Amino acid sequence: MGGAKKLVFLDSDMLIVENIDFLFEYPGFSACSAGHFLNSSWIRLNSGIMVIEPDDKVFRGLMKQLPLTLRRYSMEGKNVGDQDVINDFMSDWPERKQLHLPEGLNMFFKYLTFAKSLGFSFKNTNADKRIYVVHFVGAIKPWHLNGTRRLLYLLKVVFKNHYGLGVFRRYMNLIK
Repeated sequence: MGGAKKLVFLDSDMLIVENIDFLFEYPGFSACSAGHFLNSSWIRLNSGIMVIEPDDKVFRGLMKQLPLTLRRYSMEGKNVGDQDVINDFMSDWPERKQLHLPEGLNMFFKYLTFAKSLGFSFKNTNADKRIYVVHFVGAIKPWHLNGTRRLLYLLKVVFKNHYGLGVFRRYMNLIK
């Protein structure tokens, strides 16, 4: 297979706040179990940021897994995303600790409220507690808001979230 030897995939609703070049040193399927520090039952891979090593065998395995996951989720009345297919394909990912990235590489914006009290920061010298990437998960995205809705959202962020205002402003400046 020609082309890239390794890729770092990021969801489009993420803001990189620190250099993440070091991710290319991690093996394929390295990712975060984002939010795990708040809910220890969240042990599955979050595909918001993920190291990928292109491989024909893995591609065929994922394509074989796709209809199985679609069928199962359809029977349960759930929607299916890439993350669900990958988690079914990599069912042993929770036990493969060498593939687990520090949560600061996929810090949910709404969890910045708790980040400081748990030792996370943007300038932390401890790599496991440093915030590198902020993920704007959920239905409300900063770029969907304008006027009064944006102002109300910002007020909520300011009152609930120690780091949120700075991150929100940085993101809005990038998309102007």
